[in-house]
Amino acid sequence: MRLVRLYVVLMVLALCLTPVLAQEGVSKYLHLYEVRVDSSKARAYEAYIKKIVEAAQKVDAPQKWMTFRGGSGTAAGTYFIAIPSTSWADMDGWKLVPQILGEAFGEAEAASILESGLQAMSSAEFKTDTWQLMPDYSTHFDASRYISNMYQIIRTEVKPEMAATYRSLLQRASKVAAGIETGPMTIRRFSTTGASFRFMAGTPFNKFAELDEMNSFWESMREQMGELAAEEFYRTLRASIVKREIFILMLSRDLSNLP
Repeated sequence: MRLVRLYVVLMVLALCLTPVLAQEGVSKYLHLYEVRVDSSKARAYEAYIKKIVEAAQKVDAPQKWMTFRGGSGTAAGTYFIAIPSTSWADMDGWKLVPQILGEAFGEAEAASILESGLQAMSSAEFKTDTWQLMPDYSTHFDASRYISNMYQIIRTEVKPEMAATYRSLLQRASKVAAGIETGPMTIRRFSTTGASFRFMAGTPFNKFAELDEMNSFWESMREQMGELAAEEFYRTLRASIVKREIFILMLSRDLSNLP
């Protein structure tokens, strides 16, 4: 069991060492790793990740990643590791963490660090998913806002028979949003793993006051649609949904190797 857990841990951390793309655009794929550790071991887990960051910087590793602490809407001790890639072929160049730690600290210290990480994650829960960009459904992209202090995430599972309808609703909403001169940047994706009936929208922001601006923007969209059309839109939207999660992610720069 320890070997299986160690393998999972190493694979998760290997994916943390994938290059973040140049900020001219948003990556085609986003590999999202959700790690929930026991709250009593959160400090040890963060110390472990910081050693990986230190190692990557010490050897001038080109790999970059973003780590988020889960905020409102998530369980205590939840972390999200976001790794962009341009293609599945990128995975062929990914490295396991032991190599990075070994180059930075030597094999003996690397082994000790890995053991500390294994202990910190001895009772951790892992979830993984890969999300593909929906460029025609994303709006108000601003590269300077891609790395922001916080993200509002909406993950939605829809009924299989309503997936096409849900996509058409998203496309309609995106067209309305694009017609409004200013508004929040929204990056939409769909899951490529398992059933393709899950969607995710991410909106970056730096201050909580921006959430009020987002609410005003949705009201503006409703006005653009017209009251009756908006009511029908939201009625169909609600009928499509099996499950919806809304939560806040907070960027942990000390646990990330940003560009």
